[in-house]
Amino acid sequence: MSPAPPQAISRAPWVEEVHPHPPRWALKRLDKDTLIAAATAKAWEQPAPGPCDVDAEAAWFREAMSQVCDAAMPRVRALPSKRKVYWWSQDIAQLRANCVRTRHRYTRCRRRRHIEAEAATLYETYKEAKKSLQQTIRRAKARAWEELLETLDNDPWGRPYLIIRKKLKSGGPRITEGLQPLVLEDIVSALFPTTRGELRAPSGQAVHPQRWAADMGVTKAELTGAIKRLRAKNTAPGPDGIPGRAWALALGVLGGRLRRLFTICLRSGRFPRIWKEAEMVLLHKKERPAESSSPYRPICLLDEAGKLFERVLAARLKHHLSLGVPIWQSASTDSERADRL
Repeated sequence: MSPAPPQAISRAPWVEEVHPHPPRWALKRLDKDTLIAAATAKAWEQPAPGPCDVDAEAAWFREAMSQVCDAAMPRVRALPSKRKVYWWSQDIAQLRANCVRTRHRYTRCRRRRHIEAEAATLYETYKEAKKSLQQTIRRAKARAWEELLETLDNDPWGRPYLIIRKKLKSGGPRITEGLQPLVLEDIVSALFPTTRGELRAPSGQAVHPQRWAADMGVTKAELTGAIKRLRAKNTAPGPDGIPGRAWALALGVLGGRLRRLFTICLRSGRFPRIWKEAEMVLLHKKERPAESSSPYRPICLLDEAGKLFERVLAARLKHHLSLGVPIWQSASTDSERADRL
């Protein structure tokens, strides 16, 4: 069957497509000594002279940590997920579920040594369900083959030729590839509604030079506290694919340069662009129909470097609230505010 033509999907102006397959490393095969040695070698590289560009420095950290991870552990090859066969349909799925259900009833009856008449009845029911499933699959295969042959006149060097030459690439389709184009467009529009005007992110404000003091920079203690929280969590990495454990080990050597970047971000009021990028994962809730946007829950995975900076800011906000806000003006206790931050 020839694939459907691509459909134009309206996206919000801030939704951008990034690399479809971010790198992943085998964390179980991590060599700590090699990672620290590779991080030490990267620490010898001096920043470029002149004013620091936060975007370029953040990109340097991403590239440097990727090289450190490559030296300390092998990359994980993405395994192809299971894909639907060309003749599969919803009716066949229901018949298969019914066949499996009747087989389980029959096998349970045999294990419990029930009456032979009951076991014979369940066996006949299972045979009928299995026969119906096999007949439906044969008809679906024949119908799909006829549709495939009809595409020879339109595209003789397309899918039929690739099947004969066995050049179809393996790999399962994404969750969105099995949806109808109109359904996919509705889901994307519901998750990311468009606006009439162009949406622009608010620009940060730099701290006035006369108001900036040396003690406003990110300290070693603040970064250490953020790293402790990073070690305690085992979350999925962001678009860079660098695990938090690798960051926690490498920052023992690269922590000074990262603190310098955080301080420049605070002073200039800028947040690196690549730290705003996220890998979106759609989770499907099976108890809801797949034709609407409600069963899909989007999760955005961010880079660990950006989350470290956010934890430093959150710790400062927590300290400020604990000192400057009276307890009778707060709707929650200090511990509850700390959990949210």
